[in-house]
Amino acid sequence: MTILIVEDNPVNAEMLRLALEKDRYAVVHAGDGAEALATLEEHPEIDLVVTDVLMPNLGGLEMIERVRQRPEWRTLPVVVATSVANHATVRQASSLHCKHFIVKPFTVQLLLQTVREAIGQRGVVLQEKARVVGRLGLEPEGYDQLALAFASFVHERVAALTSLSERTEHEEVDPAQRRDLFALEESAALLGAERLGNLLAALGWPNGTVPHDALGGAYKALLAELRLVSAALPPPRRAGGDPLAADTPRDADAAPAEPGA
Repeated sequence: MTILIVEDNPVNAEMLRLALEKDRYAVVHAGDGAEALATLEEHPEIDLVVTDVLMPNLGGLEMIERVRQRPEWRTLPVVVATSVANHATVRQASSLHCKHFIVKPFTVQLLLQTVREAIGQRGVVLQEKARVVGRLGLEPEGYDQLALAFASFVHERVAALTSLSERTEHEEVDPAQRRDLFALEESAALLGAERLGNLLAALGWPNGTVPHDALGGAYKALLAELRLVSAALPPPRRAGGDPLAADTPRDADAAPAEPGA
């Protein structure tokens, strides 16, 4: 998992980096809120943000406010780590859906505990097989078939979104694409892909609520999440039973289809 540290104090940033990397998180650093927004654009795989409040150029709370205005970042967990612990700051952070607030100086143990709790609020990439079997009343063999069908569906969406995310201009999402994305949301709920389901709900794609100028970022965020789900599923297979290569269309001779195709 990848964590973005937003901190202008190099000593504090180093302390955060050492603690998080020791717990096997990948770490990206930004020196202020403006740099953090640019970093989020470049790294859609970021799972969580740990941010200070008082920083040059753009403060932490102002940065969080802009993050929450973007559909693809609405579910991104944020931990506020600051020495500014007055009531007004805590209340403003809470109003921006920041449920995790720690006060400097804090221990490594408190930091890691808070980070784990914040990441957990996004849900799991894919629920365990036994849990899905019990919830749906399936036989284990039935789950295996369902997981393979979902893997093929996700694989096709990865191929399509890889093409879409690389474009500089985007057309409006048409009704066929919305139906396809709604089917993906239903499938995520069925298999327990909680993070994917939460992201799709935040994007509001079936209802067409993603602003046109936000489509590029939404495609990238969805692509990053689908790749996580794909890695957790069994490899999709061709009609003959051979596994498909990662991030390629099911038919190697066919061009990647748009969502809804």
